[in-house]
Amino acid sequence: MSRRSPEPTDGEKNPKPLGDWEWIRNRALEGVMEQGYDPVSVSAAVLKWGQTMAVVLLKVVKAVEREFGEKGQEVCRNVFLEHGMEMGREITEHLKPLLPERMDRTNLIETWLRIISWVNRNIWASPDSFRTLNENEGCFDILWCPHQDIYTARDCRIQRWLVSGIMAGIGGSLVEEIERRYSGDPSEFFNVNLEVTDLIPRGAKTCHFRVWRRREGEEDTWQKHSEYLDRRELQERKGNPPS
Repeated sequence: MSRRSPEPTDGEKNPKPLGDWEWIRNRALEGVMEQGYDPVSVSAAVLKWGQTMAVVLLKVVKAVEREFGEKGQEVCRNVFLEHGMEMGREITEHLKPLLPERMDRTNLIETWLRIISWVNRNIWASPDSFRTLNENEGCFDILWCPHQDIYTARDCRIQRWLVSGIMAGIGGSLVEEIERRYSGDPSEFFNVNLEVTDLIPRGAKTCHFRVWRRREGEEDTWQKHSEYLDRRELQERKGNPPS
């Protein structure tokens, strides 16, 4: 008899859902289930396939960077950004129900945390938890990531490109909705900062992120650190420390 890991539950008999099944319907997967295959073993097989693709993708990026340097990295980054923007635009209709009918500074951070949580669970298959600390700041934790045992903390840099694309796609697609619902200057809604302070592949219990309302003149922390990681990857191959 095969052993199964305990399934998370919502306090009742049903397993706790990780993502929104209605967001994407996979007819091939549904067909496999209808043939009587065990959902747990099917999920494990799909996870293994996804991990294989993630490792191959990482190796492709490294090979292109090694062979073509800065230009190769730019090509890879742009592909991630463009695909991320497509994803962001695709999921926008599923994010609108998360928006309060009236938004302002008091619920800006909480709204962003709800959007990010949906993305965490549905795009990265990562259960998470989030907290609003005050009207200017919040945080969230990635409790488990499919890549945590196959990517090093350094490898996670390529996920940042995808994150940037997704958030840009979401932002561009929600402009009209935010203009309708936001009390005050709608641009405030998009003026937020994001920073990761702990990573599971670095030995932390969770991947911990800060989200806060960016002050006037404050730099884009996420973008600046992403650029640093990109430079480090290229310069260290040349034997030079990143500036």
